[in-house]
Amino acid sequence: MQGKWINKPQGDTSVVFVHGILSGEECWKNDNGAWWPDLLKKQQGFEKTGIYVFTYSTGVSSGNYSIGDAVDSLRELSKLDNLFETAKRIVFVCHSMGGIAVRRFIVKHQKFLSEKQIPVGLFLVASPSLGSDYANWLSIITGAMGHTQAQALEFSQQNVWLNDLDRDFHNLISMENPAFPIRGKELIEDKAWFPQKTGFLRMFWKKQVVEPFSGAKYFGEPYKVPLSDHMSIAKPENADAVQHRLLCQFIAEMPEPGLKAVQSGNQGDSINIKADGDVVFAKDQGKAYNIKNSQIGVVGDNTVIKDGIHFNTK
Repeated sequence: MQGKWINKPQGDTSVVFVHGILSGEECWKNDNGAWWPDLLKKQQGFEKTGIYVFTYSTGVSSGNYSIGDAVDSLRELSKLDNLFETAKRIVFVCHSMGGIAVRRFIVKHQKFLSEKQIPVGLFLVASPSLGSDYANWLSIITGAMGHTQAQALEFSQQNVWLNDLDRDFHNLISMENPAFPIRGKELIEDKAWFPQKTGFLRMFWKKQVVEPFSGAKYFGEPYKVPLSDHMSIAKPENADAVQHRLLCQFIAEMPEPGLKAVQSGNQGDSINIKADGDVVFAKDQGKAYNIKNSQIGVVGDNTVIKDGIHFNTK
C-alpha cells in the first residue's frame, strides 16, 4: 500500500503508526473527527517529531497477502521514505495485528537495527501477541476467501508461525543489547466488541477481542484503558485521552541513541563509548581502563572509574 509523512522529522525521533487487520488510516480516527497522528503532530513539545503512517493491504479481499508481505512492504517503504536515515530513535504505535507485523519486522531485521544503533519503542495497542479467540471465529468467515492474515492471528498451539514469533521476540528483548535497546508499553482493552451489524451476537461474546494474557505479555506495567473496546482504544477523542497522554510520556522517556566506537590513531588502542555511558580504554589485551558509573578501584592492570569524569569549558 503506502506510507506517508504526516510531519517530516526535524529532531531525532520518529513515530510510525501501523494499523491492524481489516483496517487502514481510519483505525486512528475517532467519531468526533480526531485523528491520533494529527493529535500528536499538534501536541506541544512534539513539533519536531517525525510522524509517519504506514498502511498495507488487509481488506476482506486481500487473499494471500500475508503478514510477511506487509513486513516486506514496511521494509521497502522505510527505504524509499528514508525512515531510518532521518531518525535516531523510532517509536512504533501498533494497533492489533500491526503489533505482530512490527515485531516480525524487528526480529527479521535486528542485525540492521543493531548496526544502526537505533533505540526502538513499541507502543502496543490491543495487540494479540499470542493470537485471539476472536480471530478463530473470524477465520471461519474469511477462510472461504483465503484470507491468510486472519489465519495467522488464531489462538492455537497449532499456530506455529505466531508461536515461533513469540519465542523469537521474547529471546530478542531478553538479550538487552545496549546498541539496540527495545522499550515497550502495552495497552489492553476493557470491554467486548462486535461489529454493529452483528450486534445480536453480543449476547454470546462476553470477552475482549484481545484478552489481557495475550495483549500484555512482554513489558512491565501494562495498562487497561477504562471503557475501551478493541476499536475505540486506538481512537483517542482528544489530547486529554489517557492513551494519548501515555504515548507522549512513552516517547519522551525513550533512551538516548547509542554512540559508536571511536578508534584511536595507534593500532591496538581504542576508546569504546557505549549507549549505557560506559567508556573503555584498551591499550592491549589484559590491560583495560573502564569508566562506568559509580566507584573508583584498581585491580591489577584494570582501572575502573564509576560516576565521574566531567568536562567543562574552563
